[in-house]
Amino acid sequence: MSVPSQPEPRPGGERLAVAVLAMAAFAVSINANVMGALNPFLRDELGIDKSQQGDLVAITNGGQALSALLISPAIDAFGRRRMLVAALLVFAAASMLHLGVAGYGMLLLARGLAGIGAGVAYAAAAAMVADLVPYARRGAAMGVFAAGMYLAVPIGLPIAQQTADAGHWPVIFGVQGAAALVVAVLAFVLLPGQPGTGRVAWPFPLLRERGVTAAVLTSALHVGAFVTTIQLSSTWLDDTNLVPKSQQHWLWIVLGTAPVLGSLVLSPLSDRFGKRNFVLLTTASLAVCLVALGRVSTFGWLLVVGLMLAVLAAARTGPLQALMSKLVHRDELGLLMGLRGAGMYLGIAAISWSGSRIYEHYGFQNMLYGAAGCVAIAYVLVRQFMPEER
Repeated sequence: MSVPSQPEPRPGGERLAVAVLAMAAFAVSINANVMGALNPFLRDELGIDKSQQGDLVAITNGGQALSALLISPAIDAFGRRRMLVAALLVFAAASMLHLGVAGYGMLLLARGLAGIGAGVAYAAAAAMVADLVPYARRGAAMGVFAAGMYLAVPIGLPIAQQTADAGHWPVIFGVQGAAALVVAVLAFVLLPGQPGTGRVAWPFPLLRERGVTAAVLTSALHVGAFVTTIQLSSTWLDDTNLVPKSQQHWLWIVLGTAPVLGSLVLSPLSDRFGKRNFVLLTTASLAVCLVALGRVSTFGWLLVVGLMLAVLAAARTGPLQALMSKLVHRDELGLLMGLRGAGMYLGIAAISWSGSRIYEHYGFQNMLYGAAGCVAIAYVLVRQFMPEER
């Protein structure tokens, strides 16, 4: 049995739907990105070392990966809007648990539970974008969706740092929980719904489709390398005194806004010049920027390289998801985005875990060389195994 066709949005409804789905990506992405700003404060207030910082990122993304993999079959089976709303409610409740955290163990538990809700919400939202928007415009639409995700950095990180400076670092998790509740209401009211098939199918058979395995792996490597760099750079900037932690909120606003603009402005070019070619170009450039970042010694060069890194990483994300969406039938988009999410979150967890230990024992520059190597492999996977768009 196939999934009933998603109801077509009313005139202008496509843009409204994409905007709501981008808001969902924003809410759950605060959770994924906020630890970068909080790490120096958690080190001082809770005694969390660099290895434990990596563990906090790893368990969050491990929970997201597990839920995206095991619960994503329900997205197509029970309806994408229904699963999105349910996942946002779970995420909101888990976010509020952070407000009572008093130690590392409790924080680790809260991070994992929030990750579970975020994994399903992101997969359901991405599947809805791919289903609602024709492929010819899907690069731009996925760019808007990705922009919502990246908007969490310039908004979420400065709020996190300001509240942490005031001695109330858990407040940011209450903010993200409230945002998720608002988006859940908007999604229920404004997004088109469909009943689903009622049939649960595992996503693993999709890995036999040409290009799917490569697409999942390239997402894991690219996103894992980028997120790990962002998460650990806060401590590196403070340790080297390039940007002390008390002044970093200005940097997060500047570097956090760049991905939003990059995703909104550059992603539509992929629809014009070819999504695969666009992904290859931005991937190669991203690897070069990661290597260059390790050689930065002044604030001016930090800003130049950081801006290029942020813009290229963001510009790649939406077109890659659009390119992936053409690999399977629309009935399987929920399964595909669940696989993609699981791979991405596992990649973040694994690269964050290993990257934090490389940083601790061998330095930030060697961690960046490892991140650049991951991105180089991602390039090869797209070039060799992902077909030209059909």
